[in-house]
Amino acid sequence: MVECGVSEPTLKWAKMKNAKCWTFTKDPDDKRAVLIKYEDLKQKYKNKVLLRFVNPYTYTAQKSIKQHLNTDYNARLYYLEYKLDTTNEGLPKESIEMYSKCAELLNLLVAITAKNGRKKLKTIAPDKKTFWDMVCSYIENENLDLPKSYKRILEKVNAYILPTENSVPNYACLIKEAKYGNTNAEKINEAAAEWLVAQYCLPTKIGIEYLHQLYNDEAAQQGWKVLKSSTTVYAYLMKPEVQQQWYGARHGYLEAKEKFGYTLRTKLPEVRNALWYADGTKLNYFDAQGKLKASYTVYKVMDVFSEMILGWHIDLSENGITQYHAFKNAIQFSSEKPYEIRYDNQGGHKKIKPFLDKLSHLGFPTQPYNGKSKTIESLIGRFQTQVMRRDWFFTGQNITAKKLNSKVNREFILENLKFLPTIQELTKILEQRVNEWNNSTHFKYKKSRLELYLNSHNPKATKVNYLDMVELFWLTNYGKKGNGITYYTHGITLTLNTVDYEYEVLKNGMPDDAFRRKYIDAELVVKYDTSDLSHIRLYKNSENGLQFITIAEPRIVNPRATQDYQEGDRERITALLNYRKSEIATMKSNDRKREARTGVSRIALINPTLGQVYKAESYTDDEENIHNDWLSQL
Repeated sequence: MVECGVSEPTLKWAKMKNAKCWTFTKDPDDKRAVLIKYEDLKQKYKNKVLLRFVNPYTYTAQKSIKQHLNTDYNARLYYLEYKLDTTNEGLPKESIEMYSKCAELLNLLVAITAKNGRKKLKTIAPDKKTFWDMVCSYIENENLDLPKSYKRILEKVNAYILPTENSVPNYACLIKEAKYGNTNAEKINEAAAEWLVAQYCLPTKIGIEYLHQLYNDEAAQQGWKVLKSSTTVYAYLMKPEVQQQWYGARHGYLEAKEKFGYTLRTKLPEVRNALWYADGTKLNYFDAQGKLKASYTVYKVMDVFSEMILGWHIDLSENGITQYHAFKNAIQFSSEKPYEIRYDNQGGHKKIKPFLDKLSHLGFPTQPYNGKSKTIESLIGRFQTQVMRRDWFFTGQNITAKKLNSKVNREFILENLKFLPTIQELTKILEQRVNEWNNSTHFKYKKSRLELYLNSHNPKATKVNYLDMVELFWLTNYGKKGNGITYYTHGITLTLNTVDYEYEVLKNGMPDDAFRRKYIDAELVVKYDTSDLSHIRLYKNSENGLQFITIAEPRIVNPRATQDYQEGDRERITALLNYRKSEIATMKSNDRKREARTGVSRIALINPTLGQVYKAESYTDDEENIHNDWLSQL
């Protein structure tokens, strides 16, 4: 009463004077305390009670009845294990809780209605009527599935105490099976159900209301029961086991695969270079060329263990060249071949599959149209949201994104079109963002991705050497006719994007005389690295494939004007001029030796007798001067 707003002095005065409107009685649980009878209070005091406790009977029932209820673990276990006859499924969690409370209340009622239950009742309520009012109030307040009249409650108590096989209360009497079966009184027979599913399978995606009308028309012809409400149709079609029957045909089997298909649980790698993922996406940056669209594509290669972006390349589209450069950058950074590579089968992957097969021990495409099998898609998504979105020209994530935070402010972009970056600027910006990503903390290991990658070791990964890089990433030029490029006296010319690069074979900084004598005018195949043209490799195209010959270096360039000479230029030019003279001298010497060995002489064509002077056993290099003198006298 004090909580209701009546002062303590008022209550003491009423007790001392034995006021008529106040009825006091001793508290049976505590003889030192008194209770006040609610029914005898003046209306103004009753209103105070109602304002504070809403319904005093409900409040009392909750407080008093609950104090005398004991947890029935057998009842809870029974309802947990119970299987419905109609579906062979368990009870819902809410029903288990509710039936357990019902059983605990019935256990109390069994004790109260027993022969010696009067004493128990007195500890709860002053009289029988008040007790049953409290019970009804408790049932209503706890929303228990029990009758609220005295007669009906006793009937339920009698059913509850019926003997069972296990000598436990009849817990099953509380369960209403019909409540968990078909919620509609109307039934759909097997033929009607199959007809409904067939109609709902159609890709025209018929609506429930119209299907309900069609069904009743068909039911009249087939003798099925007419359905009063479309809710029955909806309830049947939305059953989980029925949904799988129409979902694929109605929405497409890829959608059905996403919703109902079995998914594997996989564990991510524990070391670097165990698995690389590669994928190409829109760059997701507005640029000066594309204006209001992302005109460029970026191809990324990522290590799944550390989430490091190992290599990437920007181009107008995803093609073999884009993938080649991205993988090359990744291999150059890692200095190891990954054990496994995963990629989709789109873009230029089909054309460069032989190249991809050489990159790793295992390499195969991910399942098409299966985003869940592509870890890189979630990595790219986080890269975009955590790093790329900081730039004002970020396009937003995906056209299907629903969150406003994932969409671009196009109004702002339109106002600042003239400030959009060029592709050269975007390349530098993306490089910065990739470095930020690689140096930021991994969500699982609490280390930077770069630190995590560098400190890891994969015993099954293969180290990459110079020849591996040649085999993997150097391009091959077979010339215009496919036979090779001619090596002329000035060397060999490699043309890339209309730019000519001249090379020659050198030995100790000078032309390689032995190579020139053998391969001038020969057609040779060239292998080169697009990112490093400091040298090329020359091959001979034989029946057994390409055979390596030697390495060619950029052709020696000499200044024409004397004033442009730098230190060492004059000496080098002099040496080259002498080399040119020595080439002719060597050629002449070899011709004379051949004439002496074979007896076939050019001089014999003019004077056969004089030709006999040059015999193999008598010819020396010094005699070349005699030959020259004789020629000068002719």
